Amino acid sequence: MRSWVNLPSRPVLTVVLALVWAGCLWMFYYPGTEAKVPHRSFAYQRYADASLLITLVREDYDPFLAKVCRFSPDLLLKEAARVFDRATEKGVFPRDAALNWAVLFLELGDRERAETALNFSRKEGDESDSTVALLTRLIAGAADLPADELKLLATKYREQETTQPDWYLLALHGEDHEVLAWLEDRGHRMIRRGVVADVILVLFFIASILCLLWILFRRRSFVPDPVRDRLERSWGTWVFFRQFLIAEILALFAATLLSIPFYAGGSAGLAVLLAYLTQSFVLLVWMMSCLMPGIRAGLVHFLPEFRTRSRTGFTPKTRRIGRSVVAGMAGLACLLFACYLMQFSNFGIESLEDSLRFDSLDGLPAISVSFFASVILAPFTEEIIFRGFLFGALRSRLGPVLAAVISSAIFAAVHGYSFAGFVFVFLYGLMFTAIYQRSGSLLPGMIAHGLLNLILTSGLVGWYSLH
Repeated sequence: MRSWVNLPSRPVLTVVLALVWAGCLWMFYYPGTEAKVPHRSFAYQRYADASLLITLVREDYDPFLAKVCRFSPDLLLKEAARVFDRATEKGVFPRDAALNWAVLFLELGDRERAETALNFSRKEGDESDSTVALLTRLIAGAADLPADELKLLATKYREQETTQPDWYLLALHGEDHEVLAWLEDRGHRMIRRGVVADVILVLFFIASILCLLWILFRRRSFVPDPVRDRLERSWGTWVFFRQFLIAEILALFAATLLSIPFYAGGSAGLAVLLAYLTQSFVLLVWMMSCLMPGIRAGLVHFLPEFRTRSRTGFTPKTRRIGRSVVAGMAGLACLLFACYLMQFSNFGIESLEDSLRFDSLDGLPAISVSFFASVILAPFTEEIIFRGFLFGALRSRLGPVLAAVISSAIFAAVHGYSFAGFVFVFLYGLMFTAIYQRSGSLLPGMIAHGLLNLILTSGLVGWYSLH
């Protein structure tokens, strides 16, 4: 085995850059807000809070609609019990969310699980807390609650020191009509938005299935472009990683410097948007400039639909673009089917904290930035970097299968999710890679990627956002 000090300078430089990049990621992201508010606690609290708000107003809707959109009492209880039991079995249930789940199960009529959830708070030494005491009485079957403790809750509410379990007790047992009206209004909003999100899902699913059937019946018309540019063989694996790491470091610093003034000025949504745009722009421009003859040549290489012999600019080929759109929709059908299977598995439960994040659910600016980043910016940037550059560099040396596995694993790892989230993103990455390998263009994968993120983000915002 060759000595480490005798390795060529380029691999050593790449490893050094990787260490610097890891340090930058820790410096920029770890000490921030996400470290102060654990995703797991927020995710389980928000799941319970959203389900409770929907439960409060579910009787105002047609039973058939409630069953189809999965917010009928039996379906809510079944899904909540499945999530709760799995979390407690795995030992990942956060005690910060115990009161929220106790209230939810109390409203759903499952007193046994409500008592189990409440025991997590008691282990924290909260026996003397007024909310715990009141919930204990309710779970035991008490019809009336002490007026002095309800009055204490009302005082805490006026001083903005309460959470949703306290609001529930005030609204339904303290006869506070103002709080009850607020809770019911949020419940109605969530159901309306959730139904719209489900309609979007159904429409895109039907359209994607039709496109998939069209391709299956006319597969001879969808022959991939076998011509691959020699650029992929000229990149080299070490060359790609070195340039990618340099671009990432520069992008992180540029995004931080440009967004800090907006953070300091209180415009967090604008700061996040600017950071996303800056990071993507620097990353793509650097990679295109270093590994391609030019930005336009790079785009044409990855998007052959815009290939032209004219020097005046892009001349889209309408027919080929239409075929790519159909291919992207067909890929979306496969992604939705895989998502459906995984969502009803244990992986779907364990990745709850990867989906429900405080920084993309509360407030219209955060939601707008989340939609833009996930539906437009991420599909365009990630497909070029991971399917275009990374998969292309590995494919020329390792073959398409091994290159797809490695590039998809890296694609999943950089998202920073839990193990279950890693599996989700890894499988999606394999599908995006297969679409690129088959079609010879990144456009179908971008379409499938963007539409999948649109459906997932719409569902999360619709059913779980309390803004």
